[in-house]
This record gives sequence, structure tokens and C-alpha cells, in this order.
Amino acid sequence: MNDTEARLDRLRGAIPARDHNARTIAALTSNPGCARRAVLDAAGVDKQRVASHAGFPAQTGQSQFAITRGNAFEAQVKANGCAELLRLLREKLDLPIPEVSYDDLESVGGNDSREVRHTRSRNLLARAAASGEDAGTLFDHPLLRLDVGGRIAYLEPDLIAFHLNGVFHVVEIKSFAVIDGQADGGKVAAAVTQGAVYVLALRGLLAELGYGPETVAHDVVLVCPKNFANRPTAVLVDVRKQLTILKRQLARLARIDSLVAELPPGLNFDLYLDGAGVPQRPALEVAGALHAVEARYAPECLDTGEMAYFCRHEARDDTASLGRSVRDELGGIESVTSVLGLAEGALAPAPDQDEARAGTAPGRPATRRIPGRRRMSTLTSLARAQAVRADRAQPIATVRHVHLHEPPLVLIPLTLAGEANAPQAAMVGDHPDEPRLLVVPQPRNRDQRFAFAASLASIVVSYIDGFTAGSLETVPTDRGRDSRYWYADAPQILVPNAGGISFLRLFGRSTRIRRPYGDYAVAPAVPMLGRWLTFFAERTEHPGSCLLLAATDALTLHWATGQSAVEDQNLAALLGWIDPPAGLTNRPAGSGACPGPADLATRRTDHRSHLRQRGTRPAHPGRQRSRVGEGPGLPTGTNLGADVAGR
Repeated sequence: MNDTEARLDRLRGAIPARDHNARTIAALTSNPGCARRAVLDAAGVDKQRVASHAGFPAQTGQSQFAITRGNAFEAQVKANGCAELLRLLREKLDLPIPEVSYDDLESVGGNDSREVRHTRSRNLLARAAASGEDAGTLFDHPLLRLDVGGRIAYLEPDLIAFHLNGVFHVVEIKSFAVIDGQADGGKVAAAVTQGAVYVLALRGLLAELGYGPETVAHDVVLVCPKNFANRPTAVLVDVRKQLTILKRQLARLARIDSLVAELPPGLNFDLYLDGAGVPQRPALEVAGALHAVEARYAPECLDTGEMAYFCRHEARDDTASLGRSVRDELGGIESVTSVLGLAEGALAPAPDQDEARAGTAPGRPATRRIPGRRRMSTLTSLARAQAVRADRAQPIATVRHVHLHEPPLVLIPLTLAGEANAPQAAMVGDHPDEPRLLVVPQPRNRDQRFAFAASLASIVVSYIDGFTAGSLETVPTDRGRDSRYWYADAPQILVPNAGGISFLRLFGRSTRIRRPYGDYAVAPAVPMLGRWLTFFAERTEHPGSCLLLAATDALTLHWATGQSAVEDQNLAALLGWIDPPAGLTNRPAGSGACPGPADLATRRTDHRSHLRQRGTRPAHPGRQRSRVGEGPGLPTGTNLGADVAGR
């Protein structure tokens, strides 16, 4: 053990070390300038436990349902000597794979030590590379190594590598669904980056044996469930771009020995656990130790960083916490205080801040175009900085820019993680005092799922049908020789955020083609519900359409908060900035985080009031209020935050 490794052990303390994996390496390289993450990962610190003890527990993470689902799908693909995988490789990808052998490298004769497993993996891969035979050999869970910041990280990849025509291929098995040839972009990007990590590690192992990078294919085989069933499908994904980024960012990582040398001599992140495993170290002392290591926070850390909420609280006066586009609009100035001082004339601009000062000066409605990005107003970015100082959202509009029906149908869905469009519950209604709660006791049960669809259809379709009896407008066409009839009113569905729209789009896709007769018959209203939901979801792609509206999108058109656009998709956190409960600000004492669903669940408020500004249209006189029947008297604010569709 060298001096650096000994110092890393002292930094970690008595807590068992946590090993790197493809997820942590992908997260590390997404923010290579963060010294805090580099040091904590190199030392094997349990970041989630340390952050929780410091008072900033991670509010996100991989669901146990998703883990169970992933393990089950992987076992299905690998069953019977990987028979299903071989079928995919032959039929879907047209690879001429003959009969193959199969080597399980998860353990070696019952010995699970990393050194033994890595040696066994190295020997088998070396023999396969030297043979040059066409017969492909499958290697299940080979243990690889990768240099990360000057420290060797062992990777136990969730993959299979197969050897064909002298070239190794990496197979990545994921449980997220590919529906109609498309999948969630964020999940695909994460899977591709992880596949690139494995390709890079496998190339490194073969490079030690004297083989070039062409020995490992740059096309990763991605295996996922197809549509809404468990039937797997496969696609080749080119990871050359990710490999280039990964190698460049790993090279940019500061070496761990130099980072450790700059730390205070007595620094450590030990929690001083007692015999029962309860931390005894004061939380403030742990937070002070974390502050001693420099961090570089970005909103993207919320998706991958266990320390994200601690770092966000630490960076609350940093424009980076508002997002990269906001910082760019504010001239790259790092401090919110400096931005406001320049805008108000309290600070004299430095030579490199003249442009930023001109853009944020009062009365200058500047708008800058960032190449390749969405257009963002500089004054909107300035309003975000003002919201940080005031701890309240700032209005950026004087009139309402979206149409709100009286009453809209509010639909709040909750889905099961790891499954393709498996609803757990939905709260639906068109009056704050009469919501209806629909629950699926077992979301994986098909009969219960379609019973939920039938109950939801009875509410949604009846609400929509209530508009067919409304008044009609006659519109002359063809120079008065003909006429058309338009409905004078239209329904509107309101969901919490963009995840709710995605849920309705997929739920409509899965129900519109069901048949009310024959095998696996469903209620007659279910396919009608699917067609309506598909229509509403498609209309969201038309600018100005308000048939299906996400509350977060509507609110952010009128208010600028002191958080990033990613966090604005949490309706509870967004409302915490706009209208926090009495006696609270958007930053609850001691947490430093915007309030989650638990903080706002007991509020009884009509969220549409936040959009009622000048120009509100009254309800149509011929429209009668449609009740949804008896339901539990739950507040409309219940679970409007992280526990909505798309979590």
C-alpha cells in the first residue's frame, strides 16, 4: 500500500469502502472538475450515508422495483445458455454466430475475490483473442479494471462480451422498454455511456496483452424489452462519440495523489459508528469536513450525485446552481450577489464584465442567442437571481399566457418504477373538494391494470362527452356557399408536469388498440380512452395548444424561481417558491432543499389561482360542472411533487 492509498483509507475511516462501477464512473466523468466527488469516490466513502448524516439525504435513487425488474429481465435473456440472446444476435442483428460456449466469470470455484476473478477473466479473454476462431464464446460478468484518476477501479459489469471473427463485442442489458422503436432519451444516454465505460475497460485489458483497440467493437449491443411485454429486442449503438468524451474527461481528472496532498492533514469523513452502527460524529463536524474539499455543483448532479443536495445548498449563491444557460445569459458571472450588484449599479464592472452589465441594466430587455440552445431572456435570468436573494419566485408576466378552462380535469398519475407504463394510482377530478383516487394494488397484474383503465375511462370519457352537448358555432366557408360547425368549448386536462404528459401518451398507446371482445377483452370505454389520450398527447406538440397542459410548464411561463429548470419540473418545489405555506420559506430550516411533497401535502389550495391574472375567461354559460362521483376528501396538493409519473 502506497502513501496515497493509506491516506485514502484514513479519509474513509472505519466505514467499509464502496467500489466504483460503470454508473459512478459515468457520473464522475460528467463533472470532471469536481474534486469532492473525485476524492470521495477514490476513498470509497459512502456518500449517501455521509450526506444523510450531514442533514442532506439524497431524495432520488434507483428504485428497488427497478432493480428487481432489471435482474429478472437479465436472467430471462441469459436463461438456457443465453438462448434468447443468441436468437436476437442472429435474427435482429444478422450476426453469423454458430454454436457457442459459455463462461460464467461471476465466481471462480466459489472464490469471489476481485483479484482471482480478474485474473481468470484476463486469461480467458487472452486465450480467446489468441485463438482467432470464428466460434463465438460468451463471457458472462468478466471483471475488468480501469484507471480512474490514478487509482485502479474494478468493474463488475452487468454485461456479456462475445467473441466473433476475432472481435469482441459488448452487450448491455437494460430493463427500460423500447416502445415503437423509441425509448427514454436519458435512459438510453446513460446506458450508452455505461457501455462505453465497459468498451474502454475491455480495450485496456487487451492493450496490456498487445492487441489494438480494433479488437473490441465500437458498436454496443443494447438489449431491452420491446413495447409493453417482456419480449427482448436488440439494437446496435455506436459509442465512438461517448468513448472520445470518456477518454478526454478521464484524462482531465486531476490525479488523486495531487488532490489528497492539498487536503488538511487531519481531515477524514469517518462517522464514528458505535457498536449498533449509529453515527456518533456531530453533523456539523461532518459538514465542515466536506466543505474542506472543493466542489463544482451543476443541476445535472441531482440525477447522479448522492451529495447533490448538500452541494446545492453550498452553492446557493452561485449562478451555476440555476443552470448553465442562466449563467451564460448572465455573462458567466459566478456569484448571484455580483450579478445583482452590477444590475443595480452598486458594483463597478470589471473590464470583462461590461457586456454582462449592459445586458442586465434596468430597462434593457436584452435577449442573447446561445448557439445550439433554446432562446433565453437575460431579464428572465436576472429574475432568477432576484428570486435567490428574495427566497421567493419573481413574476415575469403581467397577464396570463395560457387558457385555463373552468373547470379543467386534473389528473395526477403515479407509476411503478422499472415497468413500462405500469400505473400505481391516479387522483382525478374537476373540483378541489371532490377528487377521486384510483389505486392499482398490483401494477404488474394485467386484470387489475385494465380495471384501473376502465375506472379512469369512466371519468375522463364522461368529462369529454360533456362538451359534445355544448353550443355550436357556424363558420361560413367557400365564400358563403357552405358552412362548418365548431364546438364553442373544449375540454382540458391538467397534469402536474411533463412526466404526466409522457404517462398519458404511453397509456393511450397501450389502451387504444385493445378490443372489447374476444380473448383478453377490456371494457368498451378503454379503447376510447386510449384514442382520446393519444389525441390530447399529440396536441401538446402544437404551439399554443392547451388541451393537455402541464402545471409546471404553465407556471414557469409566469414566474422565475431561484432554482434550475430541471428542479422546476417538481410541482411541489415550484409551488414552494411561488406560494410557500404560512411561516415557511422555500428553504426549510436545516435542509437547504426546496420542500418536497411532504411539506406541501396538507395544503388545501386551488393551484389554478396562481395563473389567474388579468384576462381570465369565465366558464361557458352552457357548460355544467361534471362531478366525478364520491371520492376521498384528499387535498389537491397531495403528492404533487416527486411521486408523479416520470419519477
